[in-house]
Amino acid sequence: MARLFRHKSLSDLEIVTGLQMGDAEVEKAFFDRCYAYFRQHYSSVITNAESRAVTENDVFQETFVKVWMEITSHKIFIRDNQLWRTDTQGRPRRFTASLLTYLMAVAKYSNYEMERQEAIYVDQAASRDQEPSDELPDLTAEQIVEQCVNSMPPRCREILTLFYFEGKSLDEIMALRKENHTYNGTKTAKAKCLAQLKSRILYQFKKHKINTRPYA
Repeated sequence: MARLFRHKSLSDLEIVTGLQMGDAEVEKAFFDRCYAYFRQHYSSVITNAESRAVTENDVFQETFVKVWMEITSHKIFIRDNQLWRTDTQGRPRRFTASLLTYLMAVAKYSNYEMERQEAIYVDQAASRDQEPSDELPDLTAEQIVEQCVNSMPPRCREILTLFYFEGKSLDEIMALRKENHTYNGTKTAKAKCLAQLKSRILYQFKKHKINTRPYA
């Protein structure tokens, strides 16, 4: 498709359009913008960060995937050249915030939920990836992608492997996996896992200063 967007001048309407069309350049531009904004306003959302098991990256990854999923699943959508969002009762409502302001609202809720679960999942939280204090190892883009895939939860690795590497249809995956009893449930699980993987790859590419798009 023709590239209609310039990263620094993307409006929220253009971002939503680009993400829903699967435009990789818009996806990366949106990630970069969200990451920079989150880092800038992190302290207003996260309190006592140094004493908590949940890291800044944990909260960002969780938050970014939630917002990404709302847009790509058309829960956030465009009507009459304005942004709308479907609320928890399925009613469409005008979107009154910017996407970045909404990102931080979601981050605040995500942080609260992760803090609430911290005591229950302390072992998992302790084993999560931490920011390295020494120099980062030299890794190729392919090695980073492989590491990100391997770090995914087993459920997500299985779904993405079946779909992308073994060429299974969603119906076949639904039959193979007992967790997903419906086609839409399987489709949603696959989309969420893919969004999580993309977010991890983009984050690692940025951290390792690799100026390569992680997906076409």
